[in-house]
Amino acid sequence: MGLDWLPGNKPKPGYEAELRRIVQTLSWDKIAKADRDPVATGAWSRLRQIFAGSEPSKADSDALRQRYDEISISAFETLGAPRVGFDPAADDWAKKTYATHNIEKPFGVWFAEMRGYYVVSLVPPCDGIPFYSNGIMASYVERFSFRAQFLKSCRLVIGERLFESSYEVKFAPDFSRFGANLLASAASYAKANNLEIPATAPEDSDSVQGQLHIVAAAGRWCQFWGDRGHFLEPYF
Repeated sequence: MGLDWLPGNKPKPGYEAELRRIVQTLSWDKIAKADRDPVATGAWSRLRQIFAGSEPSKADSDALRQRYDEISISAFETLGAPRVGFDPAADDWAKKTYATHNIEKPFGVWFAEMRGYYVVSLVPPCDGIPFYSNGIMASYVERFSFRAQFLKSCRLVIGERLFESSYEVKFAPDFSRFGANLLASAASYAKANNLEIPATAPEDSDSVQGQLHIVAAAGRWCQFWGDRGHFLEPYF
């Protein structure tokens, strides 16, 4: 599967500390050591896991995830993606999709099932919807995810430290700073080698120009989401 980056939900006003604690609890193994709280509060204690070797029950995890959804704002909402059953543009998309995909269910039944679906393809182009995404071909991540596995072949540009940290959760504004560091690495490497960062993706993504394009796109993606209050959620 490799590494994908997801823009984790951002907290609703007043819930910043609680959301951070929930993420610390649910993604403890992906938190940088320097950022780990000694004890994660909430439905269960990290001390219990460390000293008793116990993991949170499914009920505890489900409760935390439900609370996470209640106090946060999703990437879909930040993008302003139209929703089927709520926005005319999304409803039109649903009608066209039904007409062109030979869907066996009656339209009314299918449309009711699609109610609430966010149509990311209707969002205007932006750095938050990257060229490099497994969301184009695969269904386990959304279109706004970044296929960070490509960075594995870009270590000559970004170095080992930045690459290794790409597997760690980053809260805003560290998320934005991480993006700035990626952009700085691309710019520095390009300048040192008398190169320019391509404006469009080269055919050979493994070429030096391809690597520069990947790193720059990753940096802009991180800054887009970090600047808007989201956190980096690595998925692997």
